[in-house]
Amino acid sequence: MKIQNLVLKSFISTSVISFLVLGGCAKKPAAPPPPPPPPPVSIPAPKPALPVPLNTAASITGKVVSAKAHGKGLSQILVFVEKGVSPKIKFHAPSTPVTLNIVKDMYQPAIFGVMTGQPINVVNHDKKVSHKVEFLSKPKQTFTIQGIKPGSPTPSKQVVFTKSGIIPIKCGTHPMMSALVGVFSNPYFAVTNKKGEFSLTDLPPGTLILEAVQQNGSKTIMKVKVGKKQTKKIILKFKG
Repeated sequence: MKIQNLVLKSFISTSVISFLVLGGCAKKPAAPPPPPPPPPVSIPAPKPALPVPLNTAASITGKVVSAKAHGKGLSQILVFVEKGVSPKIKFHAPSTPVTLNIVKDMYQPAIFGVMTGQPINVVNHDKKVSHKVEFLSKPKQTFTIQGIKPGSPTPSKQVVFTKSGIIPIKCGTHPMMSALVGVFSNPYFAVTNKKGEFSLTDLPPGTLILEAVQQNGSKTIMKVKVGKKQTKKIILKFKG
């Protein structure tokens, strides 16, 4: 009987040891937590391509005056950069048309500028009066635009120029009608206000040739040197 008890105790001890060794009720070590996800990559929003970087762009502000009128400001003068802009700088013409109105046998505005490829809408507001619009470009562009008829939409025509130049506008049926449009490959142009003031911004720094032209075709030219991020003030003078 004693021998049987010893054998049983030995068997129980061996079984308990085996159970613990084999992991019976023992707690398994917790699995390590998964590594945190990598931080999101910050991708900056794409910036619009600027022909002239803002950190170098210059500006020219000024006034167009008449030397004979003791420096009085001249309105309705088209001022633009004639030379100095690299041909490597490419510009995109606005798709929004510029409107040239015909009101009481007059072009309005009488002087303006557009970029090459930018549409010009000619709109006739005169009732029952037709106009033979003549753009004196090379080649010349001519078309007749009818007057307003009751119950019909306002008559209009569209014209687009692909080459730069200063183009007089006439009317083949009304000689007193005239206007002037400047067509440019860049956006560096402006028309003076009532005080003769103008502003040209986002210019490439360097030596620029500025030209100012009146509706009658008379002009004046000035060389201007402008540095990076510089705003230069100038006076353009017409002798007459």
